[in-house]
Amino acid sequence: MEYNILFGAEVVQIYSSELPKSLYPYIQYYQRRGLLAVLPWTLPRELGNLANSQIVRLRLQPLMIRECQCRYQQRSRFG
Repeated sequence: MEYNILFGAEVVQIYSSELPKSLYPYIQYYQRRGLLAVLPWTLPRELGNLANSQIVRLRLQPLMIRECQCRYQQRSRFG
């Protein structure tokens, strides 16, 4: 996170289906400073046990990246 800030990031967006509770204090710290946006990312229940599969998550990663690009294209000069 600090690396991104050091190199000029105004906000870092992460997608999460679940985060360890041990990270909550750090997440809240950066959210209060307006530097972190956490977006829920849940998979359809129809996937059942596959929803937790690493393969499914990796295949959906390009969708997350594209959604992020669309969300921030008007705010970034690099979009």
